[in-house]
Amino acid sequence: MTFRTRHQLLLAGLCVAAFGCSTPTATEPPDTALASSTRRTTGPRKPPTATETPNPNEAPPPDRTATTPVTPTDDTVASDTPPIPATPEPNLRVIKADGSPAAGARVSFYLGSAPVATAYRQRKLQSLVSSLDTSADANGYVNVDPLLDSFFNIEAAQGDTAKAFAFNVPIIKQKLTLQLQPTGAIKGVIRRPGVSDHAGIVVRLAGSPYTVTTGADGKFTLNKLPAATYNMSAVREVKYTYNQAGVVVKPSETLDLGDMMLASDTPVIEKLTPNNGGASSIVNITGEQFSASATYTITFNGVTATGVQRLNDTTLSVTVPPTADSGPVVVSANGRDSNALNFQVLKKLDLTPTTATLAPGGKQSFTLQARNAGDIEVLDPAVTWGKTGAAISVSTTGEVTAVAAGTGTVMVNSGSLVATAAVTVLQALPARTLNVTTVAGVGTDGSEDGDALTIARFSTVTGVAVDPASPGRIFTVDNNDNRIRRLEANTVDTVAGSTATGTVDATGTDARMTFPYRIRHNAGLSTFLVVDRGNHAIREFNPDTGALTTLAGGGGAVPVGSFLDGTGTDARFNFPEGAARASNGDIYVADADNHCIRRIAANTFEVSLFAGVVGPGGDAEGASLTATFRNPSDLVVAADGSIYVADTGNNRIRRISPEGV
Repeated sequence: MTFRTRHQLLLAGLCVAAFGCSTPTATEPPDTALASSTRRTTGPRKPPTATETPNPNEAPPPDRTATTPVTPTDDTVASDTPPIPATPEPNLRVIKADGSPAAGARVSFYLGSAPVATAYRQRKLQSLVSSLDTSADANGYVNVDPLLDSFFNIEAAQGDTAKAFAFNVPIIKQKLTLQLQPTGAIKGVIRRPGVSDHAGIVVRLAGSPYTVTTGADGKFTLNKLPAATYNMSAVREVKYTYNQAGVVVKPSETLDLGDMMLASDTPVIEKLTPNNGGASSIVNITGEQFSASATYTITFNGVTATGVQRLNDTTLSVTVPPTADSGPVVVSANGRDSNALNFQVLKKLDLTPTTATLAPGGKQSFTLQARNAGDIEVLDPAVTWGKTGAAISVSTTGEVTAVAAGTGTVMVNSGSLVATAAVTVLQALPARTLNVTTVAGVGTDGSEDGDALTIARFSTVTGVAVDPASPGRIFTVDNNDNRIRRLEANTVDTVAGSTATGTVDATGTDARMTFPYRIRHNAGLSTFLVVDRGNHAIREFNPDTGALTTLAGGGGAVPVGSFLDGTGTDARFNFPEGAARASNGDIYVADADNHCIRRIAANTFEVSLFAGVVGPGGDAEGASLTATFRNPSDLVVAADGSIYVADTGNNRIRRISPEGV
């Protein structure tokens, strides 16, 4: 299988050298046409004298009497036989003339119009769709990338003598078998009126890579063609054109088209604005040879349109017919057919979300998805945004702004196709004034107890907690004064510890701490956890009795400020900074300088490593005992058992799932 770059994919849709085609000259018409028209001529047959150059950037239109795209005839390209197995085989298969698999056959996909190439650019593919130029496997099957969700012209070949071609295939949605047949040829003579030098006329088989430029005598030959039915066009200097539909190439035969003459009054389409839309959309057709004296008929994929207006010599306006489907647009002026450009007819619009509720001044963006009859998404749909109701405004890109309380409807339409979404705007809340006030402390460092606002002083408060049993009672840890303070009834007093440091379990001011760092209510109990950072210990304070008790860490023998699992005071922490109790009674500790999370088991007070790796710290994700932290400073336990960690050294909030990840 051959892989190409993303740029080659885009160039394939724009007719450049990726498929061996020539770049059009400045005198040639725009090469985004999908098809040519239905013009025939007769005359004496003459031998060919021209060289071939492939061009993939066109695709044929349907028969003018049909409403579906032109497809190859049954005797040139096989339909769905032999059948594809019921098992999930690839959608595309290539077989030989005798029905056997065409192993190794080259398969090329041609983007038939500029809109398809544009779609690929907008999808911003980072790697090439590998199936634009590939080979069949040993069983003749071709794997097609799911991103090829569009219509393609497909050629299969084994060498230059056996080929097959299929037009306008929705390759992801339809199974197709291509049967190789001997190649054929076309020859003829094409001339310009009033001159003797007929060189430089470009002859194309629309939607295929086959093109040729005439010599001075106007003769041309296209050799090694897949057996199929083509639409042929010829052009010189834009205004001289010739179009002929239904050119049938048969296996092993050369079709002689005889003499043909370019016409100078044939209309030329250069651009459709927009190039997609719903039924009843207005489309402007820009081009040349739109004479005021001509009578115009415009068809969309074979369906005749109404409301045709000539705006000037270069612009026509037309309304998309209600029954039209995606395909070529062709302008006929007094019976002369133009080239064709592809138009995507939108069949469905969807808005997401379908409802929205906004606060006054709030904004909501809506996502629009447009699809054609083949349920293929059409990018950059041509739509108009609007709204009903005074509650909202809407921008040209579909962003809604809430203006006033009430309801409104967002509307987006393309012709007669409409999608809506309902928007509710809430009443504005009454204005509130939020004040920040001081409840304790005079603003200078100190340790005085007394009136909360006129006397009390604190020294580096690092923790505060509200007593759930008495919401008007607040406890703080006074880090530099080694005390637990209480604020109640506008009075501050000391309930545990003193300005002296130490590790003494006792009641009230007889207890000793060393730089206590955090205080937190013990969930489900009436006590509080105290993280005694300087003593490397986790302690418990009883507000009813004033007792301070060590639960874990801070013991003797083994140096404090180290790491050791064990029971109660036999364990060691290294400057712990946070602790929280879970609903089952287990206590989790942010062991900051050990860069880990520890667990103190309920009832047994057994301390163990719960998450992280003891060492220099890190930021690895993963299972609890392989993940790493850096100076975790606090944590909380959520109702679902998840633990959220303030990973201070990594500037992150980390989550340990209930499963320990």
